[in-house]
Amino acid sequence: METNEREYALVFQGQVAEGQDVEEVKTRFAAFMRCDSAKTEALFVGRRIIVKRFPTREAAEQGAARLRQLGMVMEVVAVEKKTAPSTPMPAPVTEEQAPAADLSISPENPAEAPPRPPRPPRPTATGERRLPFVFSGSGGEFYKIWVVNVLLTILTLGIWSAWAKVRTMRYFYGNTTLGGNAFEYLAEPVKILKGRLLVFAVFAAFSAVAQFYPLINPIGGLILLVLTPWIVRQSLRFQRHYTAWRGVRFAFVGSLGESFRAFLLWPMLTAFLFFLPVIWHRQTHYLIDQSCYGSARFANRSTVGNFFVAFAILTMLALALGAAGGMAFAALGQMAQELLPEIRQMSALAGVVLASLAWMVVSALYKVRMVNLRFGKTEIGPHRIVTSYAFGSYLWLVLTNTLGIMLSLGLYYPFAKVRTARYAAAHTEMIVQGDLDDFVASHQAGVSALGGEAADFFDIDIGF
Repeated sequence: METNEREYALVFQGQVAEGQDVEEVKTRFAAFMRCDSAKTEALFVGRRIIVKRFPTREAAEQGAARLRQLGMVMEVVAVEKKTAPSTPMPAPVTEEQAPAADLSISPENPAEAPPRPPRPPRPTATGERRLPFVFSGSGGEFYKIWVVNVLLTILTLGIWSAWAKVRTMRYFYGNTTLGGNAFEYLAEPVKILKGRLLVFAVFAAFSAVAQFYPLINPIGGLILLVLTPWIVRQSLRFQRHYTAWRGVRFAFVGSLGESFRAFLLWPMLTAFLFFLPVIWHRQTHYLIDQSCYGSARFANRSTVGNFFVAFAILTMLALALGAAGGMAFAALGQMAQELLPEIRQMSALAGVVLASLAWMVVSALYKVRMVNLRFGKTEIGPHRIVTSYAFGSYLWLVLTNTLGIMLSLGLYYPFAKVRTARYAAAHTEMIVQGDLDDFVASHQAGVSALGGEAADFFDIDIGF
């Protein structure tokens, strides 16, 4: 018999059900409760935490059942009823943080349920605000995930690679926040595995046929070239559909015809270098303008002229480095005539290193220019994204990451990936006009009008 002296609490000690992956359970819990990674991590510290209190055991058991479905090991414990309102210890999940997924369930007798106090009116944000992107991951933390992924991928002959991708994406998405809310990666490993098995089967069949008919190899290359626009579009649709922020999914609505023009027809003019800025411009607007958040479309405001300026700067840098490299090679060649063979080999190695450095310099400048043009000139509704990638700092990031990976024989890769993600977040922010909550809510309501066929279409992931 229930008494007024007792309540029933949901107690969690950081344990997950047998066969469940801890990181996946964290991701499902964060998506279900709509809380950020910091609050989620506070629950999985390994000590007993009261998640929520209920007036009856029946209501508590129903709440526990919801969390058990996510893979969490929950315990219902009778506790003394609080005599005065206080904050639960600790309370990573509160009603204000998760209004759409409240664990409390109304009992059969409504009189037993304590009335909810009215919420205070939410202040309306006005004017212009800057919301920075924040990445909170660490190299050591991701290193553990990466090592397990590599070992399991090898042991399973590549099958685990689908789960490895999901774990990696969820780690980086879950540790990237905007306005205190983390991004979500919602794809399931099985869907990715289906796509990879399909690609592997087609490739294996083609390779087997090519053993008996070698002349088919050029035809295969041509088929792959023609399929590239479809592969790009399919990968974009999959990636956007399984990405969400604040419970609202992204989407990609670009047509196959537009993809063919952007990634097949226009690139045919690459032989004429003067057309490169036009190709960059067309591809940028396809990638950005056809992307959506809920029912809101992104819009890139870059012009062909912006890309011509970037092309001119890149061309001048490449020519300057090429001239300097040519002079250096000529000097090394002249010196090598009088040197011992061992020293000649060292001179050749020095030439390869200089060429690699020159390539990294040009690539870093290209990356900085493209990011600032593609994302730094992007708007969504009244809000706009601002990027501040700088050539010097980004080049230093590339050089030190490359050096670290080489000296560690690849073991520095997870730290390099985390450093790159942290740099991207630190140099990106959103300028918000007015109330962002109202913007999110309005476009969440209109998302169903964008593409009802998406649910049946996104069964496989072609992209790797």
